[in-house]
Amino acid sequence: MTIDEVRQIILNILEDIAPDEDISSIDDNTKGLKGSNRS
Repeated sequence: MTIDEVRQIILNILEDIAPDEDISSIDDNTKGLKGSNRS
């Protein structure tokens, strides 16, 4: 399992737990490491 896979799983869990909270900053910070962006 790669770091990217772990990161995506964590983000998915966070979204499931707190879908109403703004976690885009967490998403942006982790994705910024690879320079990718997902809407």
